[in-house]
Amino acid sequence: MTIEAILSVLLAFAPHVTDRDEPAEVRRARMRVVALVVAETAKGDPVRAARLIAQGHHESRFARYVGEGRCEDGPKGARCDPDKHGVPRARSYWQTWRVSCAGAWDAPAGSLAELRAAASCTDRLMRAGARRCSLNGFSVDHGAFAGARGGAACTGPWAERRSRTYRAALAKLGGGGRS
Repeated sequence: MTIEAILSVLLAFAPHVTDRDEPAEVRRARMRVVALVVAETAKGDPVRAARLIAQGHHESRFARYVGEGRCEDGPKGARCDPDKHGVPRARSYWQTWRVSCAGAWDAPAGSLAELRAAASCTDRLMRAGARRCSLNGFSVDHGAFAGARGGAACTGPWAERRSRTYRAALAKLGGGGRS
C-alpha cells in the first residue's frame, strides 16, 4: 500500500460542495498531505488506512474548510457538531471531539500536528471499537465506526454506508477481503 494508492482513493471522491472551485492541483496537494498522514498512521496496514479514509469521507467529505480549522465557515448543518451557541465541538476531517482526542485539540486548528493527532486518535478509537464490538458478536466493520463515534452502540443506520465505503477503499488499496 503506497501513498499514491491512498491518494488515488481520496481523489476518487467527489469534492465537497464547498470545494468545487478548488483548483485540481491545489486539491491534489491537500489530499497528498492527508494521504501521507493516513499512511503514517496505518503503518502499512490497508485495513487501518481504508477505515480512516471511510471515516473522513463520511464525517467531512475532506472539505477544505474543515481541514483548515474553519468550521464556522461551513454551510449550515455542516459546521463540526456545533453546541447550542454555535461553537464547533469537533475538529479535523475525522470530526474528533476533545473528550476523546485531546491531542488534536491541543494542536493549532488546521495544522499538520492536529491532522496527525486526529488521525492517530481516530485509528485508536476504531481499533478499540472493532475489538469490543466483535467480542460482543457484532460486525468488526460496524464496531470500528462505532468506536470512532464514541462507541456507545456497535451498529446504527450509518454503519452500513461507512462499511461499504471502507470495503471499496480496502479493495483499491489491495486489502482484498480483509476486515
